[in-house]
Amino acid sequence: MPRLEFSRLLLPDLYLRTLRALLARYVPGAEVWTYGSRITGGGHEGSDLGIVLRNPGDATQDVEGWNHLKEAPLRVNLSLDSDDVR
Repeated sequence: MPRLEFSRLLLPDLYLRTLRALLARYVPGAEVWTYGSRITGGGHEGSDLGIVLRNPGDATQDVEGWNHLKEAPLRVNLSLDSDDVR
């Protein structure tokens, strides 16, 4: 799975800036990988965003702050599928 390359992510600029800010605030130490149609080019306005958060120090451990990130989109009106945020 590829690491997040913001230049390849098919999101409107406002959502992209919001996503970057959320990741920096809640999971600054995480490796972030994306998958699905917003990377491959098949996405549309209603497509979800598949994200994997990986603890670079120990992949068997949760990423600190992921549970706060999971709740954050509700406060900023950006729809992320919480099943994809782990």
